[in-house]
Amino acid sequence: MRRSSTRPTRGTDITGSPMNLFDLITRKDPRVEVRGTASLSGKTKWLGDAWSVVDIGDKGSQQLKIKRFHETHAFKTRDRDLGWYASAQNGAVVKVRLVSGEKKLWEAAVQLAESPRPLHLHWPVGIGLADQFDLVLDFSDSAQLLVHRRLNRSFLYDLAKGRGLEIGPGPRPQIVNSERTSVLYLEELTQEEWAATDGKNKYGANQADWSQYVIGPASSIPVDDASLDFIFSSHVFEHLANPLGHLVHWRSKLKAGGVVLAVVPDMLSCKDYMARASTLDELVGELKQGIWTPQAHHYQRFSEYRGQRLRTDRSIHVHFYTSSNMPSILEHATRHLGYRGYEFVHERNHKDFHFLLYA
Repeated sequence: MRRSSTRPTRGTDITGSPMNLFDLITRKDPRVEVRGTASLSGKTKWLGDAWSVVDIGDKGSQQLKIKRFHETHAFKTRDRDLGWYASAQNGAVVKVRLVSGEKKLWEAAVQLAESPRPLHLHWPVGIGLADQFDLVLDFSDSAQLLVHRRLNRSFLYDLAKGRGLEIGPGPRPQIVNSERTSVLYLEELTQEEWAATDGKNKYGANQADWSQYVIGPASSIPVDDASLDFIFSSHVFEHLANPLGHLVHWRSKLKAGGVVLAVVPDMLSCKDYMARASTLDELVGELKQGIWTPQAHHYQRFSEYRGQRLRTDRSIHVHFYTSSNMPSILEHATRHLGYRGYEFVHERNHKDFHFLLYA
């Protein structure tokens, strides 16, 4: 049986993950407060890998604050390693602090150099009694923060060969037809529905070739059984109620030797970082109940952790996945759902991860 192929972060515990700072700044998350400047410079090479980088300031002192850090997964697991690395060419110092109001709970200073150095936390006894605290990074001068290694999806595209299906691509499919690939696109929304929600044509709804699309749910793929070489999806799996039931259905459509290729957001490193990770027992329960659409409790959970008004007329993240719970789900699929093995590829603090399930 083929097993997991993970890339654990060097010298760290991959079960805990604070958050994707690059993503927080990109979408201007209200929990991030900057005094000075914190800009995204894209990527840099280090340790043979490409890393996402946040540039801190041009010169002079800078501050980066993540408010209500006590609510994050890093605090709940008492993870000491942020998975962030800082460097500077000017001898800058960064003070890493935990602050509750005006009270300093803990502080450590790190002298920076050209080679990136890790930023660690320490959890003093009694810190769990604090009502609220923030994580503060005080830089004495400009610096760079390396926040995560970057994942490349190209290997997934390379495996999408033969006859296949891309689920939920919207107007922008990632898998394209070629001499080696014949792909059909499955969407729940029609071209007219996409155009109605894409008024400024941000997603190119009017330019997509909808003749290659079929309309329907991911739980009822309109192709013959054992007819597909691959099924690809990107940021779809988290929207599915009864994900195990969907995997069973997808397995029935794959030829022997076919593969499911999926990109899934890591709950801890995207907008879901305040949610509760779904459990395997929860997913098995939905499989036994035969649930195929989001239920009232899914909408309730989503609205509560997002702090939004309850609505049942929108697309939501039904379940939440991390690098901790996904391997057990993939293992279950290989033992009980007819798959012969899996691969799991992730990087700490990255906004999403990849999995492959082999039929």
